[in-house]
Amino acid sequence: NYPHLPEGELTNLRSSVVKTQTLADIAKSLKLGMYLKLSRGEEEGGGRNNPSILADTFEALLGAILLDSGLSSVEKILNNFLYILIPQILNDKTYKDSKSSFQEMVQEETKLSPIYKVINETGPDHAKEFTVAVIVKNKVWGQGSGKTKQEAEQKAAASAIEKWQQK
Repeated sequence: NYPHLPEGELTNLRSSVVKTQTLADIAKSLKLGMYLKLSRGEEEGGGRNNPSILADTFEALLGAILLDSGLSSVEKILNNFLYILIPQILNDKTYKDSKSSFQEMVQEETKLSPIYKVINETGPDHAKEFTVAVIVKNKVWGQGSGKTKQEAEQKAAASAIEKWQQK
């Protein structure tokens, strides 16, 4: 549906549409968290609002609807809740994630790729917090923390972009 976009941008757009936060936002809008049966620890740890759990719940719901009602029912849900987000994502250019943007900036100037390194992990297994540094030529350009390594890497890249542009 978007033949004018280069292949790389289509890949980033697809990633943005199906990423955890997008699916979690849809699950929140459907109030799926209130229907979850969680362990006491997960409940106390805020599991009903955990983006990863909510995204997985939305995906599971789609799978159940597929098995129960068929592909056309799933397509209706995707049209009403997911595909309608694409024009806004394109308009905001939010499909260009920080890691991709930073990598493009670094490679254009240095022909190198940034290196992402986990520098700290805290918390119990069910509620880890990761801190990641992004490094170019042995220099730390940014750090970020998140509930997943991917989230921490994105935040580190966003921080690095600001520093890179100011150098």
